[in-house]
Amino acid sequence: INRLDKLVFLGDYVDNWLEKIWWHIPEHNPVNTINKVVSYKQNYPAKIDLLLGNHCLSYLSKNPKSKLVSGHQHEHDMEIAQAFLNNIEHFKIAVEYDGWVISHAGFSNTWVNNQKEKGFDPDKENIIDWCNKMLLKKNFHYFDWTGKLSPSGDEVTQTPTWIRPFSLMKDSYFPNQLVGHSETKLAPIFVTNKKTNLILVDSPEHT
Repeated sequence: INRLDKLVFLGDYVDNWLEKIWWHIPEHNPVNTINKVVSYKQNYPAKIDLLLGNHCLSYLSKNPKSKLVSGHQHEHDMEIAQAFLNNIEHFKIAVEYDGWVISHAGFSNTWVNNQKEKGFDPDKENIIDWCNKMLLKKNFHYFDWTGKLSPSGDEVTQTPTWIRPFSLMKDSYFPNQLVGHSETKLAPIFVTNKKTNLILVDSPEHT
C-alpha cells in the first residue's frame, strides 16, 4: 500500500453468487466483506477510496427494480443494507485524479443534465461532489436503475452506477473516465474516439 498514491475500489463488494451459499462462512460473508474493506480504508484513510456499485446500491434502494440485479441476496437484504448504512460516510460515488474520473460505471451528459431537475447546479458545484453529497444525505434513489429499453443498463439515461460502455462512449460527460461494472474478456481495455477516452477494468468473466 505504501508504494501506491491511491487505491480505488470500484464497488460491487457483494453478490458473487456463491455468497448466498457461503453466508455462514466468515471469510465469504458479505457483511464481513463490507466491514473488511471499510477497516482497510480506516487504516489508510488518505490512500484509499471506496466507491459504490449497483450491487451495493441495490440494498440501499427502495425501488424494487433496483433489487433485480443478478445475485441479489433477498434473504439477507436487511443485514447487508445495514452494513452499508453503518459505514456510508466511508463510501463515495466517484473521485477524480489527474484528469481521470473514476466511478463504477461512468457519467453521461444525459444523466448529468437530468439531475438539474433534482437540484444540481453546474454553475455552483461539480457533479462528482454533488453525487457524493447526495450519497451522504442517503438520497440513494438518484442512482437507481432507470432503464426503459435495456435491462442491462445500456442507455444514456442511466446512472453512474449502471450505464454500459457503449452508451457511455456515445454520450460521455467527462473526456477521460475509468470504470468497472461491465465485465470484459480482456481487461483493462482502452477505448477512444474524438471526444472520449475510456478505460474498462472490470473482471474478465464474460465476453
